[in-house]
Amino acid sequence: MQINLKHLFPKSPVIRAVLIFFISYVVILVLWKQIEDSYSYVITFVTLKVVTAMKNTELTDIMRRDSVIYIKFTPLTMKNALLSAKVDKSHYTFNVPLTLSVLASLFPFIQRRLRACIECLLMLFTVHFIYIFFLATLLLTVLYMDRGIEAVSEFRLAAYKFLWGFSGRMLLRVAPFLIGVYIFLRFRKAESR
Repeated sequence: MQINLKHLFPKSPVIRAVLIFFISYVVILVLWKQIEDSYSYVITFVTLKVVTAMKNTELTDIMRRDSVIYIKFTPLTMKNALLSAKVDKSHYTFNVPLTLSVLASLFPFIQRRLRACIECLLMLFTVHFIYIFFLATLLLTVLYMDRGIEAVSEFRLAAYKFLWGFSGRMLLRVAPFLIGVYIFLRFRKAESR
């Protein structure tokens, strides 16, 4: 006995896209929970290497415990000082399953799917990099100003707070939809234009 699967899926492309979104969200969420810790560790490590080079600091230790990544820094100007901070991975990794599900729901409408996936992942990585960059820069600046390593600058502190707040409260939350719109406009099939 043969079952025709074409009758199970609706003919409307919009309903099909919504079904793809919900099914892919569940699957991607399960898969994402398996690799989220590794991803958050790698992106945090890479970003902190950039920030510590910029702030003349040495990254002495980075460790992951549950959903928090603990970081220890040593300023190069004060070798005996040890500064610590923490980054909660759930603050910036929550949007990955949503973004990838939006991408999956766009598959019936786009061409060059592999290229679209690569660009989507690069944009998502960049958004996470920006968030961690401004968070780490703000944390180090506050620690340096408190310890007298850097001169107190209200302007610089306000700028870092704004950039971190903007990237955390706006960019991370809107990124899945902005990436989805970009992917659709860039890769849509000729018949849907």
